[in-house]
Formats: sequence, C-alpha cells, structure tokens
Amino acid sequence: SPMQRVQAVVDQCRSTAHSPRELAIALHDVVRDEVLFGFTPYFDAATPERTLQLGIGHCNPQASLMIALFRTAGFEARLRPATIGNDILRGTADTPARLSHLFTEVNLEGQWLRLDSYIDDPALRRSAIDRLRRDGRALGYGCHATATGKWDGRSNAFSQVATDSMIYELHDPVDDLETFFASPAYQHRVGPLRYNTLLMPTRLIAPIAMRAANLRIERMRVRDLATA
Repeated sequence: SPMQRVQAVVDQCRSTAHSPRELAIALHDVVRDEVLFGFTPYFDAATPERTLQLGIGHCNPQASLMIALFRTAGFEARLRPATIGNDILRGTADTPARLSHLFTEVNLEGQWLRLDSYIDDPALRRSAIDRLRRDGRALGYGCHATATGKWDGRSNAFSQVATDSMIYELHDPVDDLETFFASPAYQHRVGPLRYNTLLMPTRLIAPIAMRAANLRIERMRVRDLATA
C-alpha cells in the first residue's frame, strides 16, 4: 500500500495515546522529531510516503505529511496556503523574494487549529534561535525566534510563520497539493514550469543533490549537536 508508512506511524502513536488530543500531539511530534528540515529534489511534489522515507523535507512536504497522518488517524484536516517573504530562509538557501508556505489546519473538538510548529527539527531549531539572538533578528535559518516546537493540541502553534505581518496573502484552504499547485497564487515556478519539474534531473543523483542543497542547514545542525 502506498500509505503503509503513514499507517504504521499512526498505529504506533495510537498505541500510546489516551485521547484524540494526545494522538494528534503525538503525530505532530513525530514529524517534528523524525523529519529534518531541508530540501529534496522532489521539492513540493514529495509525497507523504517519500518524506517519511527520506526523513527530510521543507515546509510544504511536511505539511502534506502532517495532513496525511491526521486524516489517516481520523481527524478532519486541510492545507492552508499563504504567500510569505523569504526572510525566514535567510542563511539556509538562496530563494526568490516570495515563497509559497503551507500551514496545516486540523479540527480538534470543533475548533480549527493552525500549525507549522512541526517544521524545524530540535537540533536545527536550537541552533537557529541561538544564532538569531546573536544577530538580533526575529527570523532566519528556517526558524522564528519565538519557536518552541511545542503544540498543546488546544491552540495555534508556529515555528516559521509566527506573526501575521509575515504573511503577504492568506489563501483559501485546499484539500490537496495539486489544487494548490494549479492556483495562480502558487509562487514556486519559473514561467509555466514548477520547481518540481525543473529539479527532476537532480533526482538521478538525489543523495548528492540533497547534500549540496542542505549544506548550510546541516552545518548549523551539526554545530548544535557538537555543543549540546
């Protein structure tokens, strides 16, 4: 089954959760702790299974994985696209000025909660926040200075887009990534070609391409682990 890995994660989390809220938090924490923040040659088109397999992804593949986990566990969940500036990625990658970002929205006990708090893995988050404090900046290195990576299952929680001022445009929710890709609001393209398409040749050398794309991020992560 294409969703075998997703189902296995849900089953594992369900075995230790005592309530729907605990289950939702456990799923969130799996993505936060077991999927490194970074870029792959599949870019936004990485499936939830692929993201679990590779153990790495940026905001949009992680959101897609988070939605798949929530839905497989029986929660109502959807993707909420936004257009944001590129300051959040300063120091990690050379990017266009405007980025397409996805929040996860999940319905818990009748309340829609918005999340991107799972995006930064703990080692990267600690290193990024330490560097942001030294720089006197609020965001960069894939992280917001207020990020904790914690979600209580009762409120909104963010690691990246933590303030409304970071959002240029907030778009209507979508049920799947293809709907988002087809939207004129989707930023990750050069003319009619999506980055996913342009990056296809690099999939043939995926390990090398991933190391090159994530070099700056990995240096920060290793630095944190070395000083922990």
